Amino acid sequence: MKTKNIIVRRATLEDIKTIQQFGYKLLDYERQNWDSALDVNWPFSKEGEQKYRTAITDKYTIIAEKGGKPVGYLIGKVVDAAPGSARHIKQAYLENIFVSDSDRKSGVGVKLIVDFRDYCKKEGVSR
Repeated sequence: MKTKNIIVRRATLEDIKTIQQFGYKLLDYERQNWDSALDVNWPFSKEGEQKYRTAITDKYTIIAEKGGKPVGYLIGKVVDAAPGSARHIKQAYLENIFVSDSDRKSGVGVKLIVDFRDYCKKEGVSR
């Protein structure tokens, strides 16, 4: 698995169209395989665009690039323990991950997950 030429970076609002495209492809894959009721065009709706903008500014949204070309993304977040909850630790949630068909099994997904894991460790997530 060659991962040297894969770069993972934080997404910016300039990446919104790329993330919408990846969101479309992710929903299309899920629609074809599990849920035929999904609206694959939702990422381009007003609500979809706002969700991705919020993910970029308020969550941990990263893009994987190979040769300068975006080939995948991940949206995750770290949540503090809720007051009064039984679990008093920070928790991490992986919301979305997608890797382009042509780049699957090339280490892109691994790089995205490892980057998110490292971020979570820095944020004090213990498991």
